[in-house]
Amino acid sequence: MKKNIEEMKQENGHFEINGREYVLTEQASFKSDPRQSIDGREMDDYYSARAICQADETDEDGYQKCYLVRWEILESYDPERAGEDFACDWDSPEFVEELCEYSLETGCYY
Repeated sequence: MKKNIEEMKQENGHFEINGREYVLTEQASFKSDPRQSIDGREMDDYYSARAICQADETDEDGYQKCYLVRWEILESYDPERAGEDFACDWDSPEFVEELCEYSLETGCYY
């Protein structure tokens, strides 16, 4: 479903890194995959979502870069005592890497 930037910010969230604002195109979701390795470390549980950066240009077909964002779950997080809002430091993702392309016009990934 197509949404504008403000709707995505409000529903999914946003954050800033190095002066670049990223807007999540979807809700972050919990993942568990012991095979994933980042910087030589094994990561079992994490949250991830796709995002766009407002500073990126759109190509002639209306697509712009889309990024995979991944958050490490805080060691202090206890899901029995606190909601997912407290699972990660949502303003400081573990990494942001280019994944695909996204169209604000259609809401589709390519």
